[in-house]
Amino acid sequence: MFLFFGSKEWREVNGKVHQIHVDGNAIGSSWENLFCHALNAWTFIRFATLYLKDPSLMEAELVGHAERLGDTEAVDGMLMDNNLYLTTLERNAIMCYRPIAAPLTQ
Repeated sequence: MFLFFGSKEWREVNGKVHQIHVDGNAIGSSWENLFCHALNAWTFIRFATLYLKDPSLMEAELVGHAERLGDTEAVDGMLMDNNLYLTTLERNAIMCYRPIAAPLTQ
């Protein structure tokens, strides 16, 4: 993964690409969804918490319930109220994702 600030690639003094290790999880304000962002990647997903609480689901089955919301820029933090705020390293900014409330069915 390469990060850019403006047009300049962000690297350590020795030329190595920086590693970013952050918490890529935020629980929805209604506790119905867990939003996840892959570390050192751009994939943004959501899990319904009802599946996370189901002890009968095997890992492969749980992965099948992941809803891919799309790709974002490199994120180094997330916070949820009624909106999901993601900090973006590449633009030195905060992005806002407004999830659409939809009933979950099992």
